[in-house]
Amino acid sequence: PRGRRQLILRLYFIDQRRRTRCLFVIVFTIQYIISGYNNNTMTNLNDILKQYQNILYFIGRIFALFIFGPYLIYIGNKMKNTILVLLGVLLIVWDGAKLGIQFYYNDFTY
Repeated sequence: PRGRRQLILRLYFIDQRRRTRCLFVIVFTIQYIISGYNNNTMTNLNDILKQYQNILYFIGRIFALFIFGPYLIYIGNKMKNTILVLLGVLLIVWDGAKLGIQFYYNDFTY
């Protein structure tokens, strides 16, 4: 049992180092994108987000309406937590209303 436990701990720490290394790569990549390596050839992340802000909001609302809201309700029912169920219902109602208004007026600018 002792050798098996040491192997499990060793694998856990190797995996933890990989996660840390991966996190550093992600953070430095995001910093690189935000700062831009050359302002003439690469726009920074803020300009890109401003350009695609409307579609990103729309995708986020679709995600909240069909995936995250029902997931909160499911987990709330499973754990018998009424606050999670209430948050899931509110999320679905809020984002559903926003999407309904956007579809009704055919205006996706907000």
